[in-house]
Amino acid sequence: MLDFASYGAARIKPKALLYQGNEKMLKARRVLLATLLSLIASGTLAADDPAPPPGAVPPEDPPTYVGARTRIGLGYQSRDQLRGEFYHLLTEDKSSALIGEGWVAGRDGRYGAGLKLSYQWLPETQAKFGASVRKAFLAVDQNLWHDRKLSVGGGLENEAYFFGGYLSGGITGRREISAIASSVTDTLQGVDGGRPYLQDFTTTTTVRTFERPYDYGLGLRLGTFVEPALLRITGGLDQEWGRGDARQTTGSVALEKFFYNSPISVALVGEYFRKSGQYETERDDHRVSLVLRYELGGKAHRPIRESKVVRVETPAPAVAEPAAAPVAQAAQPRVEKRAVKVTATMAADAFFKFDSAQLTDDAKKALSDVIATLRNNKYEGSIVLTGHTCDIGADDYNLRLSMRRAMAVKKYLNEIGSIGLEVLVAEGRGEANPRFANTKATRHKNRRVDLEFVTYTEKLEDVILPADPVVARPAAPAVKREPIVEWRREYLDTEPAWVRRALHNTLPHKQAVDVYRQQEKETTVSEGPRRYLNRPPGAANDSYA
Repeated sequence: MLDFASYGAARIKPKALLYQGNEKMLKARRVLLATLLSLIASGTLAADDPAPPPGAVPPEDPPTYVGARTRIGLGYQSRDQLRGEFYHLLTEDKSSALIGEGWVAGRDGRYGAGLKLSYQWLPETQAKFGASVRKAFLAVDQNLWHDRKLSVGGGLENEAYFFGGYLSGGITGRREISAIASSVTDTLQGVDGGRPYLQDFTTTTTVRTFERPYDYGLGLRLGTFVEPALLRITGGLDQEWGRGDARQTTGSVALEKFFYNSPISVALVGEYFRKSGQYETERDDHRVSLVLRYELGGKAHRPIRESKVVRVETPAPAVAEPAAAPVAQAAQPRVEKRAVKVTATMAADAFFKFDSAQLTDDAKKALSDVIATLRNNKYEGSIVLTGHTCDIGADDYNLRLSMRRAMAVKKYLNEIGSIGLEVLVAEGRGEANPRFANTKATRHKNRRVDLEFVTYTEKLEDVILPADPVVARPAAPAVKREPIVEWRREYLDTEPAWVRRALHNTLPHKQAVDVYRQQEKETTVSEGPRRYLNRPPGAANDSYA
């Protein structure tokens, strides 16, 4: 028997499944559409995010040289020698670097060469401000005649200068360069058994000349990196001693010129040396090398200080339009919350000594008052610390001095006031923004640090109404004003560029292996054969018996 109910259900079921499938597809389409709309909305919002107008953002710090991972060089050295150089960072982390270097120079099938291993580090326990990078190295150098010396030394480098010293000593013996012999022959006459004879005696003197590397030496290096010119200047003095009265004094100057955002640099090294010693034939001479270098394996330049552009909005107070007539209502107090931009100035006479970034006792007392103000009032955004100087001194030095003053205030607010470093933003403007004329009378007022922050204050006031209230229309609503927008460049609390440059810059040393002369005399006497002489005939009287 055919069950029509079951048959109908059987016919309807596939349609229900089809409907459910379509519903799932529609739901998936809705999710996809919502996702697309969200992406479009986010893209639109990102596109609508206003960019800072031209000139509204302070310029970024200019790029400076820090050095790449690998450097090669090719150039000329005195006495017609072709010179090649190689530099490579073997290992590196945030506070240390292990560096390998090599050089080779030669002519006429002879080659001099050298290898150097340097380790440079920034102590973890040292304070961040005023830190110095330590340097140590070991080098072996060889000249064209395979004379070798060993050099061991170390030094320091900070933001302003670098210096170091090293000891050196010859590790090969003497080598003979000439042997000159001279002979003198004397003829002597003698009598042997009544027979006269002649005999030659020859005296031979041989003078042998040797050269050997100086037995030990002492070298000093002092230099600086001129930031605006991207120029490294190094001066050196070396004193070497040999046996007897042999010694040599060498003075050197090295210039390394780098170019903005370029992997190419040029190095010029000049040396003048003077020898003293009994057997020296050349008393003084000089050497010059000029090398073109190319860096690869990463960027060799980066901004002096890392920064980012931030958009700071300061809420503007609401302004009410004037009412046509007084409002007829009871007098009552009114509380208004206002945003106030607070600027404090740390003057140099009270807070810093001339040409110093060390906080005085008066400075610490004033900063303690600022800390109390910040604790008692709510503030928004960052606290900007801007250091300034007067016009005395070079621009680059004043820029660094103003930054050190701002960093000194930042350090004090963090350590004493427990204000987070992420809130404190230090920047230096040097002598760029004087508040007073740079004259003898007011110049000192420009040696200052400005503190800027936004705080909210609540003002309670009573609204005074007329004695006889009159019917008047309600007061006009307050007009909401657009917030005050300011674009700032916030400097990040990252590693200064000079630290990375100091970790990459090895301490220079005297690579040339100079030699001194020694002489030895050897005397030998040789005897020739005897030449007997015939005796002259003699007459004798005849005898008879």
